[in-house]
Amino acid sequence: SRMILPHNVPDFAALNPATIHSGQTGDWTDPETWDGPVPGPDDYVCVDEGHIVAAVHARGPIDCRMLAVQGTFENAGGVPMRIHTLIEYPTGKVAITGDCQITIKAGPFLDNDPEEYSRGILLMGNATIEGRAKSPYMRTAAEMRTGHASITLESLPDGWEIGDEIVIPDTRPYPEVKNDSTTGAKLFLWEVRTITNIAGQAIGLDLPLVFNHPPARRRDGTVEAYPHIANLTRSIKIRSEDTDEPGHVWCHGPAKIHFTENFEMGRTTVNPLSRIGRYDRHWHHGSAPDCIGNVSRYRTDRKNKRKWSTTIHNSHFGMVKDNIFFGIGGAGIALEDRNETGSVISGNMFIWANGTAGHGGAQKRLGIDGSGIWGGQNNRVFGNFFYDLPTSGIVGMGLENGMVSMPQFAGQPRAEWPSVKGDSLTFIENSENEFWTCEDSMQLWQMGVLGGNRAIACRVYHCLIGFNPYYERHSMHISEWVIIGGHRKSTGITWGAAHNPLFSAANVRMERVGTGI
Repeated sequence: SRMILPHNVPDFAALNPATIHSGQTGDWTDPETWDGPVPGPDDYVCVDEGHIVAAVHARGPIDCRMLAVQGTFENAGGVPMRIHTLIEYPTGKVAITGDCQITIKAGPFLDNDPEEYSRGILLMGNATIEGRAKSPYMRTAAEMRTGHASITLESLPDGWEIGDEIVIPDTRPYPEVKNDSTTGAKLFLWEVRTITNIAGQAIGLDLPLVFNHPPARRRDGTVEAYPHIANLTRSIKIRSEDTDEPGHVWCHGPAKIHFTENFEMGRTTVNPLSRIGRYDRHWHHGSAPDCIGNVSRYRTDRKNKRKWSTTIHNSHFGMVKDNIFFGIGGAGIALEDRNETGSVISGNMFIWANGTAGHGGAQKRLGIDGSGIWGGQNNRVFGNFFYDLPTSGIVGMGLENGMVSMPQFAGQPRAEWPSVKGDSLTFIENSENEFWTCEDSMQLWQMGVLGGNRAIACRVYHCLIGFNPYYERHSMHISEWVIIGGHRKSTGITWGAAHNPLFSAANVRMERVGTGI
């Protein structure tokens, strides 16, 4: 019989009468496992409830059109997967661990799919997709100059290997970043290299650096801080055959996604007519997000039209930590309804916004201006790193005239959620975030109108504006900040009192800025 699945997800296994079902627990390649032939590239496949199908002895990739998991599917043996749609039912368990290449096959959506959920990975059960752990990024310990073929790190990296790809951000003062003469886009001079050697804290590069990547220096010329480099390689890779109409990852159950690399994933774009909710990684009206150590990266030879990379939508009390975003479109991490509550958003790194929508106020309201984090109120946002953004690292966006319902604790029944004014919310924590070569560090819109917003111990290096409270009634107090502009056109703090009557700053050290406040 056909199942009623959350949010109108079709029961693809029941809707296709030719689906091959598991007949018993067994290996994917064992004919005895199935009630039909061993599945092939065009087959619809279902692992039935009570059965465990494992990819252990497969000599080639697991290749099918659809894999529905109502029981358990395991792939811990590094077996590649080519699949158009993977759907884990609420009764199911998907466990893909270690090393794996998952390719989302091209082709039209599955039949009976009016909301276009297919061509992607849908997780509604107890899913684990977890690659091998590694340090997501490292701070450097010496200058990186033109011609250098090695980089010295501050400490030993965990899990880095020869062959890994790294990205070195542009760290020049923002006013030195030129505009494209045709499009007006900022031309950030980041560089991607492959590791050829690891000797203690020194890593060798396949090609010498073309550009300088300067540290932040104090007025007396001593170094305040060296920048980071990020590792873009993960042992589990999820990619789309069709990068114009790519796949997506949609989580409604307790999905654990750690140390995976998504390349050219997500098909919801900045176009308002685009199908919503088909993002790179998306926790949708479900349990707590569990998103650690992942990479979202996109083609660098064209603009990224995608709206958001990792999206938290009416999901609460989770962990979004140590992820890398390279070449983002509308925003790296977005909190969609702005009622999202109690999550830790920490240690993430955002490098280079490559979007198409622009960076003005209208785009900021919609979360498509290329910021690192959009939303974030009522969550803990600390220890994140922002590089090469032609807009703000953080855009805190409240609701001007709306009410929002949100839980007070994990597991609270939805009927008991209180409603509060959307513009009264503040960050639970906003501290120790670090910004390099961005237009400004953070902007707040309609947040904390009753007071209470605080940002503590943030560091801003080589940005055009150190801190810009910006626009439309909110409160903010900043303290213990360090702002080093590095250029005479940079400004420490820009403040419009008419819009921000509850702004204060204390113990802020500003150096090498053209204008302080």
